[in-house]
Amino acid sequence: MNAKDIVRENRKKAIRNMAMRKVGRAAGEPTDEEIAKATSLYKSCIRWAYRKVGFIESETEYNCNSPWRLHEEELIEAAFDRINERLLQYRLRMYIPHLWVRLCDSDHPTLAVETDVQLYYFD
Repeated sequence: MNAKDIVRENRKKAIRNMAMRKVGRAAGEPTDEEIAKATSLYKSCIRWAYRKVGFIESETEYNCNSPWRLHEEELIEAAFDRINERLLQYRLRMYIPHLWVRLCDSDHPTLAVETDVQLYYFD
């Protein structure tokens, strides 16, 4: 099993965990519809994270205060808020400790304890 297969397997486990968190069942399998909704949200988180990282990495001293960048930053932050609202159904929230996003338990008062739902990226 290579690194990409490991990432794919981790994504499958994370999506299944998300679906189980939403339905609240301790045992049993989530339905295909529940998996599909969790997959859609998980992919939205990944797309947002790539957008945010690309935005940060493209900043230079010449474009940091340009009107386009300020507008784009507002759009990115609004998308962050919308995704976090959707994540509340799963009792999760996005947390950005450094550059890459993680999904953390929304009920925990501190961000030190993470769930096993994390976002993984290909190199």
